[in-house]
Amino acid sequence: MTIGAEIRAVQAENKAIHRMFSFSSPYTVPMNSESETTHRVLMNFMDRNGWHVSFLEADCRTALPVKLTFATEDKIRDLHRRLGSHLLEDRQGLEHGLSIGRGSAWLTLTAEQYQRLKSRSGNGSC
Repeated sequence: MTIGAEIRAVQAENKAIHRMFSFSSPYTVPMNSESETTHRVLMNFMDRNGWHVSFLEADCRTALPVKLTFATEDKIRDLHRRLGSHLLEDRQGLEHGLSIGRGSAWLTLTAEQYQRLKSRSGNGSC
C-alpha cells in the first residue's frame, strides 16, 4: 500500500468515526419540551473597538450573513444566557473568552430565530 493510499484510508476512517459520534451527540438532539426543530450555530466574538460578533453554521465553515457590534460584553453574555448552554464549563468558557478578548460559544436557535439570522444581511450595532 502506498503512503497516499494509507493517508486516504486513515482519512476515511476518521470521517466514519466523526459521523458516528456526531449523530449520537447530545447537542444534536432537540433540548426543548415541545421537540420543535432547533439549529446550532457557533457565535464568534472579538473585542476590537467594540465587541464584533459573527455566526457560523454547525459545520463551522459556512458563515451566516449577520454581523453585530456591541458596545459591551454584557450583550454577548445575554445572548449566551438565553440561547447557549447552561452547563458550568460552557459558561466558564464564555467568561474566559470575554476575559481574553476573543472566543466562541454554541447557541441553540429555534427554526424562526435561525431563519431570521440566516436571511438578514448587513451589519448591526447595539
